[in-house]
Amino acid sequence: MSNLYVKRNSRLHGFTLIELLTVIAVVAILAALLLPAVEKVRTNAYRAESASNLRQVFAACALYSNDNNLRLLNSWVGPNEEEGREQGNWCKQLIQGGYLSGSGSGGRQQHKVLGSPIQRQEASEVTIDKNPPRYATYGMNWVLNGVGRNKPISSGQLTINRLLAPGRTLYISEGNLNDGGQWFGVSVGPGSPPNNTDGIGTFVYADGHIGQMPIEEFPAEKGEKYSESWYFWQGVIK
Repeated sequence: MSNLYVKRNSRLHGFTLIELLTVIAVVAILAALLLPAVEKVRTNAYRAESASNLRQVFAACALYSNDNNLRLLNSWVGPNEEEGREQGNWCKQLIQGGYLSGSGSGGRQQHKVLGSPIQRQEASEVTIDKNPPRYATYGMNWVLNGVGRNKPISSGQLTINRLLAPGRTLYISEGNLNDGGQWFGVSVGPGSPPNNTDGIGTFVYADGHIGQMPIEEFPAEKGEKYSESWYFWQGVIK
């Protein structure tokens, strides 16, 4: 009987404090090693989703061009009361024209396809924590096709066949969030490259293929005519 009592008590033996602390330390070390890898996988997934969004946006832009004699969208349209022209931008043209799926109502901020998930994650404090949430982050290359406040609208009706090298010219990219701003602008340019992207910008060229580049390698200036930076930002037959 006494032997049975001893055997039962031997099964109740648990971890010592040292053993428990050792297990906790091992788990902590493994977590520290795995977290960067998990974060990298998540960031890469965000970039893949951003590339997918940009393909859909480019497809909508191509439909617009096909319906408008190959004209590119206007990155920005300044208001002009004399001509009866309201303020607008490329997103508004796509939404009002019905070129985006489910774009019959709502502004650009309600369309998730118009934004980068990595930028929404990076800048969530000023962009996503709003009511309603603000999703749009993409900007169009304003150097290509803007219409100034007092310029006639025809000055901003660039056709795609005037681009010398569409495959080298940036069209739409992840956008720029100004310091102190609460939403991303509708355009990007040499002085306002993408930000809040964890160092890598995703964009679509004017021929529809996707590019990725470290933000620090984005050309800061348009550069001399026929230079790589000139093609990247402008590349237009005048």
